[in-house]
Parts: sequence; C-alpha cells; structure tokens
Amino acid sequence: MLLTVPLKKQLFRCSGFPEIIQYLATHGKATPSSAAKATGVSVKTAWSTLKLLKKTGHLDDGEAKWINKDFIIVNLRDVAVDGLFRFSGTRHFLLLKVKSDISLSEAASYLSINYSTIKKLAATLKSAGILTEENKVRNELIMQPENPLSLIPRREHRQAIKFFLDDLRPETPLCMYGDASWGVESLEIDLLALQKAKVNLTLLSEQLINSASATTLRYGFTFNIAVASIAAWFENLRAKSNQTLMDAADGIFIYGSAPKDEDYFACVEGNVDENRINELVTKGYAKRTENGVAYTEKALSSIKEKPITIKETPLKIKDKKVKFISIALAKA
Repeated sequence: MLLTVPLKKQLFRCSGFPEIIQYLATHGKATPSSAAKATGVSVKTAWSTLKLLKKTGHLDDGEAKWINKDFIIVNLRDVAVDGLFRFSGTRHFLLLKVKSDISLSEAASYLSINYSTIKKLAATLKSAGILTEENKVRNELIMQPENPLSLIPRREHRQAIKFFLDDLRPETPLCMYGDASWGVESLEIDLLALQKAKVNLTLLSEQLINSASATTLRYGFTFNIAVASIAAWFENLRAKSNQTLMDAADGIFIYGSAPKDEDYFACVEGNVDENRINELVTKGYAKRTENGVAYTEKALSSIKEKPITIKETPLKIKDKKVKFISIALAKA
C-alpha cells in the first residue's frame, strides 16, 4: 500500500527532512554537500538522510522518485520506511488503519504500544492532515500502483520476481508473502499459488519449481513454494488456523488477485448448471452479482457449521518440497 505523506516537520525523525525532499524534487538528485549547503543541515545529516532515501527506494541510481515539493509517497510494506518517521510504530499504525477501521485501543493492543502513545501519534497524524477527525486515513492519500510489483520494497526482490513471472507465464493467482514482501533483506522468497479447479496439482507444482530454479540460478534467491486450494483460503479467513495462509493474506498478489466470493461459489459448486443456480437463488442460498454468483450469508452460515479442518501436506516434487494446503472434513 502506498501512502502520500505531507512534508510536515513533526512527522519525520531527521531534522531538515522536508527541505531535503524539496531540494530533491527540484533538482532530481543531490550529494550530501549540495543538500547540506542548500538546506542548512549538516553534511552528516544530509548524508544519513540520502542514504536512508536510497534504502527506501526514493533515490534509485541517484535519481529521485515518489517525491514532490509538498509530499513524499511511502510504501507502507517497507520496513525501511520506519527510519523516516519520528515516532516508533508510525508505519505499522498507518498500515493497520488503511486496512481496517481499527480503534486506537485495538491498535495499541495489536502493536503492544501504550494507549497514551497511540493517542499522541494519532493527534500528530491528524494535525499533519493524514487522519480525519474520526481517526481514519484520508482516502485521497491512499494509492494503489498499477503494477503490483511496485509494492515489493527491495529492488533485487522485484527483479527476481519479474524474471520468475516472465519464465512461468502464470495462469493461477500468485501471492508473495513473508520477510521479502515486507522489505527485509532476505535471501528467501515465499510464494503461494492458488489452485483453480481443473488445474493439475503436480503439473502446477512442477512449473513453479522450474521457474523458481531458473530464478535462483540467475539471482541467487531460494524459493519456498506453497499451493493452496481456494476452499482452504476461504476457510482460513474464518478459522485462522493455518499460518501460511494467514501470512499470505497479508502478502502481495504479484499475479491475479485474492479470491472473491464468486470464486468460492465456483469452487464449492463446480460446474453447476443454470437450473441449480436458480434453485439456490430461490431458496436464498445464492445471489447474482456483477461478477457472477456468490453465496448468501444464509448459505455461508450453513457451510460454517460443518466440521472442517485445514491440512498442510509437504509434497516432494522434483526433489523439492512443496506445501499443499487443502481442507478436509474433521473427524468426529
């Protein structure tokens, strides 16, 4: 998730940060000495700021991007962005608020931060024009990039994933999750493929492994690959019992998108004919949507009553381990 952050001094850790950003917005690049001379900060401060901006991707090969005279765009998935803000937990708090209308007390508990500290942070963000009076992130500041790979914080990981996708030419949704998806300088990349109906598990796994191996040879990163059924994905949204799927739900869909309600209906019902759909609609178990057909709350409540477990099975494909995640009826 990208967020436009106004250049308000109270938000940033580094003194003279707004002035350095404004200088970069005008000139496109800077050296520590030129930035220090133009903004009045010390050379040491300018050097550390430019170094951090390079790490956060705002200086790419010396050229500035995602900056303006009035704001800077930050990737809330990038742990390096933490270094920009004055108050600890700012990035994580903003990410929580963008994803859901979580209360300040809930955010404090989730982040393990004192409630009074969260209140002060919210007040600062409100005064800077990021939060509304209702403590919601202003919609106009939230950005979704056209290319989801832009959300991958580290350039080396982006390059590897682009190569992987070009080699694979995927037909199923793919999600990158884990440390690398949050900008941690990891040598491992975690990927989850969602298995569509009629897609052969072994063939899909072999294709993923082949492309992962080719990418490893080119870039050196190793891949941890998992394949999950769409039914397991939806069941875990309710049960939250599988850690891999919980992590992936917080990941980046590098191809396709997270399953929608219509995908779940198609997964459970299979190649259902029009008569069956009409019957389910009449009984109040299904509804027609712009994207197809989905279950109603009545149907979902009935499905949730069934004893279902999520199982994770390691499969060996071409001497590589692939985690396959599916659902099964729970034993009585």
